[in-house]
This record gives sequence, C-alpha cells and structure tokens, in this order.
Amino acid sequence: MAGDSNMTDLLGEIFINKLSLVNTQIPARVTAVDYEGNCLNAKPLIATRDTDEAQIQYPELFDVPFMIYSAKSGKARITIPIQVGDTVLIEFSQRDLSGFYQSDGKTVSKSFSGTPMGLYPIMAIPCLYTKRSATPVSSADIEILNESTK
Repeated sequence: MAGDSNMTDLLGEIFINKLSLVNTQIPARVTAVDYEGNCLNAKPLIATRDTDEAQIQYPELFDVPFMIYSAKSGKARITIPIQVGDTVLIEFSQRDLSGFYQSDGKTVSKSFSGTPMGLYPIMAIPCLYTKRSATPVSSADIEILNESTK
C-alpha cells in the first residue's frame, strides 16, 4: 500500500511543521532591565529553521517578567541583580498573557489570542550557563555569592 506510506509521510511533515511553531523555552541574552516594572528585554540565543533549512533568528522579546522567588504576596522574597548581558532562560505560556498582566493576578483573565504556544514570554529565569561558561557548584553546601562576598 504505497498510498498509505505517502499519506503517513505527509501527515508526519505536517505535524513536524506545526510543532516547529510551538514555543516552550529558549535561552536569551538580557538587553535591558526595568527594575521598577520587574521585567526585562532579551534576545533569544538560538535560531530556528524554516522549511528550506534557512536559519531564522527570533525577535527580541520585550517586557518579560523576571523570576523573583516570592511568597506571602511578595512580603517574603529573594531577588538578584540582573544585568544587561546576563543569560536567562525564557519560559513561554500556552496562551496570550496580555489579559493576565493587566489583571490583579488572582482572578481568571481572558485570553485574547486563540493561537496556543506562541511567543508569549511568561518569565525569565536568570543564570543559565553553557558548558563553556559554567561556574563551580558545591556538591555539599548551599552557597550565596555576590561578587567577592560568599
């Protein structure tokens, strides 16, 4: 049944094409930081490919909230000084977040775009390293460092 094989191949290509539009996470370089707004701008550090194998760079991402370890509605938190040039991991949301960002953050907000898994950055997690830029990590102790203070 040669037709079944062709149909399977075609469906596989369609599926792969659609999956290429799904965004989950991507490393990025910080290009600007807004501490008052708790957000940053970042340029993704990995390109994607089109169907002709051409490399396509992602656009710069704007107003991405950065991660703050927080509880008690922000009364207990740990913050770190993010700087331009730092590497972060951008997490993407399943849905458009514009309604959520305008909300009180406690009630369910409307989704304004029907496209799932688009470029909807929900959070930047600071301090992602490559093998070439890795820093030593203690296998026995919890460490808090800030330049020469440890």
